Amino acid sequence: MDYGDEHFSVLVGKVRASEKIDSVINARRDIWAEEVLARPEGPTYENIKDYLPPLGAVNASFKYYPLVLSLPGSPKKFQYISNGGEVHVSPNPWRREGIRWETWYLPDLKMSVLVGADREQFGTDFARLNGPAYMEGYLPIIRISYEHAGVLYRQEVFSAPAIGHAELLSCYIRITAEPLGAREAEVALKFECDTPLKIRRFGNRDLIALHGVETACQFSHPAEFDEQTATLIYRRDLSDGAKRACLTLPFEPITPNHPEPLTAN
Repeated sequence: MDYGDEHFSVLVGKVRASEKIDSVINARRDIWAEEVLARPEGPTYENIKDYLPPLGAVNASFKYYPLVLSLPGSPKKFQYISNGGEVHVSPNPWRREGIRWETWYLPDLKMSVLVGADREQFGTDFARLNGPAYMEGYLPIIRISYEHAGVLYRQEVFSAPAIGHAELLSCYIRITAEPLGAREAEVALKFECDTPLKIRRFGNRDLIALHGVETACQFSHPAEFDEQTATLIYRRDLSDGAKRACLTLPFEPITPNHPEPLTAN
């Protein structure tokens, strides 16, 4: 449904944070959680439903709950779809097209994670999905695994500034393939954006470059890139054990003249 400016402003106004909500967010304790846990019934729906108003408008192209990767208080955010199947990069998460407002609906760059020779999207079958979960239960590193065709595919994902480039927030992804009977594994990372992507080599690193100048992704060796489908493909022999692949998605495209690859502690 399309909303005009006036209608949309009303919807936003209904869910805008009040001074009371701001005070709770800025508190050093989880005030609302303490209140709910102190009640005899605990955190039931009836006890929590009135703390925040319901969402007024939702518009998304995906079916699974998104997890946000960012730094505290930062307006720069990555969107990691919670079944592990997609990562969205959008410096401008609110877009306006005519009288229609889009919320993360058209990210500047979308990466889909496909596994196996049949290119099944990671996390499609919940029966074979484990996670997502934060490392040690609270550290902002997402861990998730998915079993497909005799291989266990694991992801570890987090966001952080690059070492030596504090202004360059990036999303770091490590994918591990462990044999569960199969001897080969395949991971295909399909990119979607408004401009063509192609491989550029700079020193000791490979970059998928936007317009041949700005970096959209940095990835580990060896891998193939299909320019026609904008798909980065990893094929690994698992006869001698698990194999890994690592890649970095900068929040904003960067020029290739940085002296070293983007890395984080």
